[in-house]
Amino acid sequence: MDGFCDAVEQSDLSDFSFDGHKYTWEKSRGKPGWIQAKLDRVLVSDDWRVKFGGARAHSIVSSRSDHLPMLLHVHRKQASQCPQRFKFENLWLKEASCREVVIASWNSSNGLELVDRIGWCTAAIWSWGKVFTKNFERRIQYWERRILVQNSALASVVQSNRHLLYDRRL
Repeated sequence: MDGFCDAVEQSDLSDFSFDGHKYTWEKSRGKPGWIQAKLDRVLVSDDWRVKFGGARAHSIVSSRSDHLPMLLHVHRKQASQCPQRFKFENLWLKEASCREVVIASWNSSNGLELVDRIGWCTAAIWSWGKVFTKNFERRIQYWERRILVQNSALASVVQSNRHLLYDRRL
């Protein structure tokens, strides 16, 4: 059971609440040793919650089984209703321009309530982050190409000077 819990935690999944009877399994109903347990779960990611914000889960009572089936109603939000969640990337802390964006947005929101200032700063960082991330991918591709070129040039130099290595050994 610990392995399952670890896997759920490492996968950034969390329980999706459901309506209905909270126990999904029972044994010996109507007897002194009646046992009920919540064995079945609905696990989702944060991204899934955003995409399917209208989803609902229900346990369904069944007289033919000791398990209660789970029913998941999924209603995808329309694109206009599905706001993206702000995600701060730790990599941004290494960028001086991120600090500048934070300082500028914080200073420009002077006089607003704290929550509004944080919202103002969040919007500025989010906007900057979208551009930075897109440019970051381009920079990675640029440096990968440069490394390939350098490795190729180095291989050419080694190949053309290989005779010098053999001459020295003789």
